[in-house]
Amino acid sequence: MKFRKLRYFIVLAFFIISHELCASDYRFESFQPSMGVSSNLCTASIVDKLGFHWLGTNSGLYRYGVDVQKISLPKSQNNLVNDIKIVALDIDDEGFIWVGAKSAVFRVNSISFQVEKINFPETSVPNLTSSINDVLVGPNDSVYVATRNGLLKCNREKDKLYFDSRFPHIEKKRDSVSKSKRVITDLMFDSLERLWVSTDGGGVRVYNKSGAPFLTFDTQQLGSNSIFSMYEDFDQHVWLAKSRGAVCLDKSFTPLKNIEKLFSDFRINCFYSDRVNDVLIGTDKGVFKYESHNGHFSVIENAGDKELSINNNGVIYIGGWASNQFIIGSRLGVFGMIKTNFNFDTYSFNTPTPMSLSGNLLRAVVQDPRNRKYQWIATYNDGVDLLNSRTSIITPIPFDKKISSSITSLHCTMVDFHKNIFFGSNNGILRLNKKERVLYRSKFYGLPISNESIYAMLHSTSGDYWVVGMSSGLIRYNPQTHLFNSYCKSDEKGYIPTRNIKTLFQSSNGSIWVGTHIKGIYKYDSNQDLFTCYSTKNGSTNLVSDKIFCFYEDSRGVLWVGTGKGLAYYDPVNDSFKPFESDRFAINMLVLSIQEDSSGRMWLGTNDGIKCLDQEKETCSEFFVQDGLQSNVFEYNVSTKNKNYIFMGGNNGLNRFDPSKFKTSKRDAKVVITRVQCLDKEGNKTEFANHHLYKMTGGYQNVQLSPEIEKISLTLSVTNEFDQTKSHFAYKFEGDSLWTWNKDATDKITLEIPSERKFSIYFKASNSHGIVSKKKIVIHFFKARSYMMLFLVPLILILVVTIVKYFLSRKSERKIEVNTSVSNIFSPLQNTHVPSEVAEKAIESEIELEGKQIKEALEKNMWYLDRNLNKHLFAHHLQISMSHLSLVLREGLKMSFNDLINSYRVDEVKKRLKDPSFKDYTLLGIAEDCGFNSKTSFYRIFKKFTGITPSEFIQDPNIDEE
Repeated sequence: MKFRKLRYFIVLAFFIISHELCASDYRFESFQPSMGVSSNLCTASIVDKLGFHWLGTNSGLYRYGVDVQKISLPKSQNNLVNDIKIVALDIDDEGFIWVGAKSAVFRVNSISFQVEKINFPETSVPNLTSSINDVLVGPNDSVYVATRNGLLKCNREKDKLYFDSRFPHIEKKRDSVSKSKRVITDLMFDSLERLWVSTDGGGVRVYNKSGAPFLTFDTQQLGSNSIFSMYEDFDQHVWLAKSRGAVCLDKSFTPLKNIEKLFSDFRINCFYSDRVNDVLIGTDKGVFKYESHNGHFSVIENAGDKELSINNNGVIYIGGWASNQFIIGSRLGVFGMIKTNFNFDTYSFNTPTPMSLSGNLLRAVVQDPRNRKYQWIATYNDGVDLLNSRTSIITPIPFDKKISSSITSLHCTMVDFHKNIFFGSNNGILRLNKKERVLYRSKFYGLPISNESIYAMLHSTSGDYWVVGMSSGLIRYNPQTHLFNSYCKSDEKGYIPTRNIKTLFQSSNGSIWVGTHIKGIYKYDSNQDLFTCYSTKNGSTNLVSDKIFCFYEDSRGVLWVGTGKGLAYYDPVNDSFKPFESDRFAINMLVLSIQEDSSGRMWLGTNDGIKCLDQEKETCSEFFVQDGLQSNVFEYNVSTKNKNYIFMGGNNGLNRFDPSKFKTSKRDAKVVITRVQCLDKEGNKTEFANHHLYKMTGGYQNVQLSPEIEKISLTLSVTNEFDQTKSHFAYKFEGDSLWTWNKDATDKITLEIPSERKFSIYFKASNSHGIVSKKKIVIHFFKARSYMMLFLVPLILILVVTIVKYFLSRKSERKIEVNTSVSNIFSPLQNTHVPSEVAEKAIESEIELEGKQIKEALEKNMWYLDRNLNKHLFAHHLQISMSHLSLVLREGLKMSFNDLINSYRVDEVKKRLKDPSFKDYTLLGIAEDCGFNSKTSFYRIFKKFTGITPSEFIQDPNIDEE
């Protein structure tokens, strides 16, 4: 009976510990205060067409790049948006940001930052603008404003608001009870373009496309007449937040009973869809997740920095950032939230017992050769710990009482071929007694190193023991002959001129490699009993740095070396080391430890976090302390792995992670040029005001420079990425083989202008997982000749006259062109009578052929993925005129430009929804990546081409084929 209770207790303890270490799917990052957000309360956010994120707070409007930029206004219009509370943000198809402040409405140009104030209607009713609760951009760029006293609609031609006749407005006198019904709290367009209007005291009213009342919900259906927030998820369920609790209406507008019970104790402020079947809920007690497919309800914990939590703090706002990335506005601050299934477990001195290490600074970690669930961890001056990777329980290992006072630090570890474990200390070599779990001093065959610090050890396949002592240097001991040799001699060739040796390694072919701290690499020649040197001073070896920290041999037999300037690998054909280089990323930091996972990816522990190098996909993903790492600095050679996990240690503990759960993001990062300055010979700066250049996220642009310009300074920023510390941009001149990668996501670069009159610069970006964007920016610069100014005026006059003549004779030229083409087609039959029907058919067949060629070009180049694609840009891509493109679309393809592009976008969405690699992407994220600008337009267009809604397609992907 006692044994049964004990067994239950052990199982319960294991479950509790496993639950504590079970990582959350979400990670938080704080935006403020160092990034410039002066307010702790974010109330709204929106993403513009360039990928920049706009934040509305209690103290004004901000645009987020890598840092947060507060939007400043012209002096003549000062204090319009600055220092006022922002309640709502939205964006129209033209790229204008609509800002709802507490008592005003503004329209902001997202490129030039120009601010326009929208005029309110003239009325005798007081306090019309005293309280604005929402601003909404609807279908066809219609703009609605919810105020305390009625619903307003914007006249886009006059930039003036007027009362919407569909909703009772303030000019009708009512009693004190009915006045509360006029307080509009929120607006929403659903996927069928129906307008939902919620009120404080008047329930919810729904209007169809024509503006006619469609439905009304009150206390009888909702349990309350006061609704403060609304949201439609991707299952077309409508979520309504009451003063306490929430209501969820299904497609038939029937409330789901379990929802009301779950949230009855919460004050809910906002909703947002995480993915197709999950809903994020912002409450006064933090962020919660509701999984609609199983009804599971859970609080979202932080998988990264455990000290960063927003639980029990009011969450006011949740908005979308990008695929699986969100913005959180709470009373504790402004946060970003990233959804990830890949997390790091951390063990340190600060971890709760029994999962805490004896110390934080690690010197070695080794896999137990007899039991793969155990890892032996050597801390610098706090002893040895045993980690059970299944239960996460850590057991400290004591020293023998005879030596405990003399051992103050540990430096390395070794497992010999007899499966014995040794540790190098400040006072000789220690041997582990596994049965007693005690460390004893080892005489180690009588080597003259028993009382000195040991920094590296190796048991080779030949049976020799290699040991590095602080005073003796490198020693080789042969247990058969009982002889030992010393190899550290500063003045003899073939020996190692330094005792500062960091690592020893034996490759699969039996070669012994020695890595030093300042003298490079040495390879042992057993025939001559001497070493061959590879260093930067020896040019033929191509070694990038003489600081060597670790060796690793991958599954293909390639020997990798971690150096002080990145990663290198051994080329056995040329007997030299080559630096690892890629035109997609750069690894130029200290590489301190290396491990390979089962997929062939290389995991690097560096002085700047952990890097995941995928050679096949040519990507390099980065992880930092905010991802859950013990710190950004790792220690050399402190790494090991077992079947499921990789272990890496640093100066603040040990990290454990499962590499099989890591999946790279396919999100497309964008690089945007935000500022251009030209510098002449005297160092004078000239601002380059080309707004077409600042709108680019891809394509090319021609830029003319004056002859005196010698340098050009460009400020670039990577957008569409929440985690800016992992996003990078690169640039190169035309003709260069390698790209120059910039470490920061936003930076100013200054380039020397080549002597050539014409030159081109290319720019591209990579996302947080190292995936390089397919879109590139190409700028063609050319210097104007000084004497060309003499001809500038007459050239302009000639150009104006030519343009005028062109437009006046446009119709006649088109007729001549058609007649000419017909005559060319039938030139062999000039002496015969050609029927008009035959000529028309020949022209039609030629236009139909051009239509097919246009569709082939569109499919090949996938221009339809560009959200900024318009008819003018499409004609430019095809290198034909706008009029000819219209002719081919109308006569050859029998469809409009919008229908052509949207049909391909819908097909691409359907393709990605069927692709399992996109299962973690939100539906809206997929739609935006496929070129759609808004959720409303996406739903409308998808149903137009398929006859079903996206949610219905997700449930049955083959329904449209039927």
